[in-house]
Amino acid sequence: MATVPFNVHHRGNVLACKLPLSSTVMELGGLLATTFKVPSESIRLLLPGRGRLLVPVDRNGHQTLEDIGIHADVQVRMMASSASEVESVQASHEPDPDVFGSLKVWEAPNLSPPPSEAMSLLQQLASDPGVSRALRSRGWRVDVLSELPPPASPIRSAPGSTDA
Repeated sequence: MATVPFNVHHRGNVLACKLPLSSTVMELGGLLATTFKVPSESIRLLLPGRGRLLVPVDRNGHQTLEDIGIHADVQVRMMASSASEVESVQASHEPDPDVFGSLKVWEAPNLSPPPSEAMSLLQQLASDPGVSRALRSRGWRVDVLSELPPPASPIRSAPGSTDA
């Protein structure tokens, strides 16, 4: 089968491709990943006039270029993130060890929310960029981030407490 020329645009760079229409999207993804130094699982292709986003390339890997509408002289837009960009975003969602020392949940039967869900909520709070930024800007540190004690806790009904 004859090869078809087309261009792939990514962050101001243009790659002139010439592949057979029988080539798969996975093969194109491999070429793009190698050329632009991005993981193939982060590649998305936007085809003109189709309004169709291929998300991600490896899920559509079995389709041929002809199947997805690539033809001679088509201009394809590629969106992808480098491995370091992906790692940076993932790292920003981890609790900041300089701000939060440890997380603690109550361990007792019949708690609401259950300990696993409570820990998930505490992790979400500790990894919130706004919370971390606010604490860091004030120079504050939380040694132990813990949920409030359950209503039946002796702490709540301590002498002098107005909650009893």
